This record gives sequence, structure tokens and C-alpha cells, in this order.
Amino acid sequence: MGTSLPSVHSRGPIPFANRSREFGTFQLPSSLPGIHDSRSQLFERQIIGLGEAHGGKPFWLEVLSGDLNPENLWRGIQFLTCIGYLEVVEMARQMLGHKDSRVRGWACYALGRFGGAEDEPRLLSLRQDRSIRVRLQARSALAQGRRWPVPMHSARRNYRHQPGPIILVSDDHEGWRDHWKSELESQGFRVTQAACEDQTLEAALRLRPTVVITDNQKGRDNMSGLRMTEKASRMPELDDTLLFMFSADDIDGPFYWNGGDRCIPKDPATLRYVSRTLWEYLDD
Repeated sequence: MGTSLPSVHSRGPIPFANRSREFGTFQLPSSLPGIHDSRSQLFERQIIGLGEAHGGKPFWLEVLSGDLNPENLWRGIQFLTCIGYLEVVEMARQMLGHKDSRVRGWACYALGRFGGAEDEPRLLSLRQDRSIRVRLQARSALAQGRRWPVPMHSARRNYRHQPGPIILVSDDHEGWRDHWKSELESQGFRVTQAACEDQTLEAALRLRPTVVITDNQKGRDNMSGLRMTEKASRMPELDDTLLFMFSADDIDGPFYWNGGDRCIPKDPATLRYVSRTLWEYLDD
């Protein structure tokens, strides 16, 4: 909130069915899928702080040895990976087949950091996973290992006879919501809007959007995007919905801890970057 809006581009929408894009080699930042390099250290410090507050390494080792709660499993993987605990690799390998997509995704992250050549076949097989988040994490893990560049696509991908993915934008600022709608619809997405967290969760359960994009501070109902992220990540109906945070707050660690997928600084200059990031996830 309080960030000035960029000017609306005066251009017509690009029909999703007629879109075609050029692709080179897929490459994400070296330290964490979905985070700019400049924010990776912030992420790790915050995750370590959250993990230590819950009991530190002994607690999370116990959690990963028998806890059935997916939320605890992905948090344990995050924490042990961020503190550099190399034995997390074997735990991550065992979780690549977990039913929860976030657990599978963060297992890929751990293997991208500390795995070896023996993990490549399994990571390659997860490039065909039913979950978008797992597919991205798997190919990012392969790229992080620097064993080879991971092609995102062939030279050109064409779209025929299909509607654009549904994007649910949650922001208490009407100007930002309208700007999101203009930018994303121009890229072929179908956009619906919500002004508060209750509206967002209701719309998400009803529409099952591909992505929810939320800001963090919401004055209308005094609930934060972080709280909404934690709620949504616990809803089995939304397991296939990606959660993006677009915020000026330094909340990378808590956002991923709560089950988020991509945290992007809220700034007018990054609005176009979000469209590109969406295609990184969805063009697969």
C-alpha cells in the first residue's frame, strides 16, 4: 500500500489461443527457486530464525523422522537446507513421492542444493509431475546443480484452442487491482478480483484459479496476505493453486514458510516481471 501506480498501457489484449513465445534456456537464481539472488540471504536468515524458534535442529530432525503433517515436513526441509545440514538429502529423496505438492517441491529444492548425479533421473521424471510447482522446482534443481542448462521449451511454443489460465488478484487497493487486470489480460490471462481475504478464499474455492496473487497488508479486514497464504496452503481443494505474494514488506521467509510459491517486491517496475514469472510457471 502507498506505492504509486504505473501508467496503464494502451494496447489491446493478446488472445491466449493465439499467443506464441520465444524461449531460450530456463535459468532461475542459483540459491532458491522463485527468489531474486539479492533476497536469498534474507530468506535464509528468516527461515533459520523461524526454525530455531520452534526448537531448532533436534526438533526438525524428529519431525522429519515421523511427522505426517505436510506443513511440518516442508518447513523441516526448508530449515535443515538453510542451515546446510547435508543429511537432509536422504530425507528429501524419501519425500519426492509424497502426496503433498509443497513437500515434493521443497524436496526438489533440497536436492538442488546438496544432491548429486544420482538424483538427476528422479528430478527429470518430476518434470512430468502433475503439479506446476513441482515441475518448476525440479527443473530449477537441475539448473542449480549446474550439471547442464535445462531447456524450458523448444524454440517456440504455440497455444491453440484453449482459454487462458485464471488468475485471482487479491488487493485492497482498487487502483492496483485494475492495473493487474489490464496487465494480465493483455497477456492472455483471465483475471478475477478480490478486495479482502474472506473474498479471496471464497473465490479461490469456487473458481479454483491457477494462481492467486496477493499483497500482504489489507486494511479492509485487517488480515494479512501471510495469514491467507497459511490458510490456503492447508486447503486440499487448493493444492494445485499457486500462491504469489506481491508486497513491499520483507516477508520472503514467512511467506515460503506458510506455503507460498513466489515472493516479488511490490514496485511498479516489477509489474511486467510478474507476467514473465507467471509464464515460467505455466508454460510447461
